[in-house]
Amino acid sequence: MDDYMDCPHSRWTEVRREDIVKHPELTILAESDEAGVLLLMDETGRQIFVQGHPEYDRMTLDSEYRRDKARGMEPKIPLHYYENDDPSGRPLLSWRNMANTLYTNWLNYYVYQVTPYLLEEERSRDLSGPCGDCVALPFGTRSHAPVPDGAVRKPFGAL
Repeated sequence: MDDYMDCPHSRWTEVRREDIVKHPELTILAESDEAGVLLLMDETGRQIFVQGHPEYDRMTLDSEYRRDKARGMEPKIPLHYYENDDPSGRPLLSWRNMANTLYTNWLNYYVYQVTPYLLEEERSRDLSGPCGDCVALPFGTRSHAPVPDGAVRKPFGAL
């Protein structure tokens, strides 16, 4: 990660730094004077807390800002989001690389690097196509895993 990074924040709530530091099992990884804590994790790395919105696309915060103005609220202009902090212009997209790096590193280190794979066992299984042991899972996916309680056996192609 870069030494400096941008990340959209939509602040109607906050998690205060002074509350976080009361928990020695938590480590603050990224914060700023303007936005407060952005990123923290527990001592195992299994729980990572993101207080901003790196998943936002270019226009999400703009839509929230305009929605709130239309409701008669008086939201603050999101700092550093519009060029020269002028909401009449198109928002700057300055956090995409940070977001991609954050999620890629998290998945790589805390998921893929610690997931045990039994490759020899996988190579010995026939995963070539339709079979009576396939399990229908949500979203049309299929698995050759043992049938969990409540799962329905269906042939491939059936929804």
